Amino acid sequence: MKQKKLQITLTAVCAFLTLSGTAQTVSWLSRPEFLSVMPFSNKLYKVNTYNYQAVVNGRGKTVTTADSITFLTNGYALALAQFGDRYLLKGIINREGGFTQFRGEYYATEKSFFSEDKCLVVNKKGKFGYIDPAGNVIINCNYQSAEPFRGGAAYVMKPKKGGLIKVTYEEGYINARGEDHKAPSPDAPDPILTANKPFKPTYNTTYSVYEENGKKGYMVNGDILLPAQLEEAGLFADGQAIVKMGGKYGILQYLSGSIDCKVIENSGRLDVSAIIPPAWDDKEARFVRISKNGQRLSLSMVGLRSMRSLTADVPIEDGSHQYELSVDGLTIWKGQVTSSKTGKTEPRETKGRKRSGNKDNDKSTKKDTKKDKGDKGSKKGIDL
Repeated sequence: MKQKKLQITLTAVCAFLTLSGTAQTVSWLSRPEFLSVMPFSNKLYKVNTYNYQAVVNGRGKTVTTADSITFLTNGYALALAQFGDRYLLKGIINREGGFTQFRGEYYATEKSFFSEDKCLVVNKKGKFGYIDPAGNVIINCNYQSAEPFRGGAAYVMKPKKGGLIKVTYEEGYINARGEDHKAPSPDAPDPILTANKPFKPTYNTTYSVYEENGKKGYMVNGDILLPAQLEEAGLFADGQAIVKMGGKYGILQYLSGSIDCKVIENSGRLDVSAIIPPAWDDKEARFVRISKNGQRLSLSMVGLRSMRSLTADVPIEDGSHQYELSVDGLTIWKGQVTSSKTGKTEPRETKGRKRSGNKDNDKSTKKDTKKDKGDKGSKKGIDL
């Protein structure tokens, strides 16, 4: 597929410089404030902080918090509260992000996960039983030990009847009603082998990761989606991606709409106007001018909703300088030009990038680009 190129147009008349461009972008679903983020289900995430674990849904809302949260098994996970060396069952989370609060004093074991829609639990006396996904106790806690259901039956150990002086136990299998049952088929899969495993989403390789100066960003169909600024960048699934920025993890989401930014710099006067997607109506927008010596001038833009602008005095200087537009802590647009005090301006091209074959960590590769044809000395194109 032929790559599309984001065109930035430079118009040079004496010391007058115009820079404009449009781009697609992303925004924060959850800002980078977590020690870790892992996929939990489609558009559900398990996050860790210093004090708790939580499940966050695809709208950035917290489903529940707990001291510990298992991964989904058989479509359900457990939210647990720690009491000493024991974990009290707090609630049940399903794969759609629904939460059922559990009432009653039942504890989890290392084999507490749902298998055939039944989960092994322990009461305060240390006896084993089973609950269903709605949190109902369906097999009372009468067993000295027990195992998860497998092939329609579960192994249990219970006291023998009639033992008055010395308690003895008998082993056997029970069915979903707690009745004696034959042993499951040897071919029945062992649920322990697949229990409590991290979720593996289906990734969209339309979005690729590129690297620049040790930082990572995103591209889509050959265009820069997010300039490189991330420490870690996971692949997109369902329009969302797990990233690391500033030492913490967060979640990005693809943002429909585009950015339109126009910059005019004329004899020390800087005028900027931008249109940003409505999702950022209440977010601060900042514009940064970076001189050739790396000095950054950060300016707050004014305006309401999607329309932002600023006017400021800037130094008149030779050499290359860059522009950046940032919203909500993300740099969403970049431009670069070379100018001189004599008024001569020269566009500096940024080479086009394409995805590599490595889906997990696509890096940018250089590709020569051609200057767009135009009137001699009046317009030149820059590929971003």
